Order: sequence, then C-alpha cells, then structure tokens
Amino acid sequence: PECPVEWDEINAGWGQAVLLLHTMAQTCKLNFSAYRLLPMGSHPRVADKRGSYDLFGPVSKLWGGTYDKAMAGFLACLKEFGDFARARDIAEGQPSLFE
Repeated sequence: PECPVEWDEINAGWGQAVLLLHTMAQTCKLNFSAYRLLPMGSHPRVADKRGSYDLFGPVSKLWGGTYDKAMAGFLACLKEFGDFARARDIAEGQPSLFE
C-alpha cells in the first residue's frame, strides 16, 4: 500500500473484532466448538486445547506461526457464528441474508 498501516492500528482493529464476535456469541449463548476468544484490548488472543495464540503484532517471519493460528481460529469462530445465525434464522422462519 502507499500508506503503510502501523501495527498499533492493526492490533486495535483485531481487538475490536474479537470483542464484537465474543460479545455476540455470549449474547446468543453460543460456545465455540474448537476455540475460545480472549478479548484483551489491542492484545487479543485465540485459544484452543493446545494453548493460546497471539492475535497481535508486530509479527516476524520466523515466529509468525502463532499469529497465523490465531487468525485461522478467529475465522473458524466467525464461520461457526455465521452458521449458527443462519440456522437460527431458518428455524424462526426468517429469510437468510447469506443466500
């Protein structure tokens, strides 16, 4: 990009996204099957049975594996929430916004 984005901005964005998804899941009483979201301001984490993974940077090319796992875990939670919301809409007779 012409204007590089600082890690502080990226971390703040991830923190907001994790907090929003975590809050929506709690409101709907949805427990994610494989991951747990840990909203911690601009230092969010995603945990599974093996450990927790940092979803903040800066990230080095050598140690970026945990960041990648955290992103994959967040996306898995987002997909699970989307599937849950779609199934709930169908069960209530609401048209799905995803189709």
